[in-house]
Amino acid sequence: MIYWSSLMMTALGGLTLMPAPPVAAYEPAVAPWQVVAQTSIFSSMTGRFTVAFSGEPSTSSKMDDIDGATIEIHEFSWEDGGNTYAVVYTDLPASFLNLGADAVLDTLRDKAIEDWELDGLEQLEINVQLSGYPGRRYRYSDADNTLDLRLYLVDERAYLLAAQDRDETAVNRFISSFSLL
Repeated sequence: MIYWSSLMMTALGGLTLMPAPPVAAYEPAVAPWQVVAQTSIFSSMTGRFTVAFSGEPSTSSKMDDIDGATIEIHEFSWEDGGNTYAVVYTDLPASFLNLGADAVLDTLRDKAIEDWELDGLEQLEINVQLSGYPGRRYRYSDADNTLDLRLYLVDERAYLLAAQDRDETAVNRFISSFSLL
């Protein structure tokens, strides 16, 4: 089964989410000039996305399997003092995609819960879209931290966005800066 990221597991592992409604059920609106002023735009032509990291992201890839097929998982991440930002993507096999978008997103969510020990994550789920593609949003905030996870299914490709920071504005800036090429 797909294993998203050891870095994200380390950064997010053991975080127990209380079964509470999301703090904010809106898509953050951050003006484009705010994104550019405090970050640098990172583009991945092979990943077909752009996003605003606060620094140069580290990159890695590894092989895994899902539904009996070998997949390559690509990760772009930036970390600073316990604050973590990442974009992870992989191309999924047709046999897995034939389950339908909801089943694929459910499976990916369940795997993230298992890998990162994010108990209660499914209770924060909101259906979202990115340029018309289906996705899921999971957001949790408390006095110390904001965590925002997004799963998107774009044709054969699954994207995972993750941002965890003490600064909620920085989380909003990162998430809202993600776009497809």
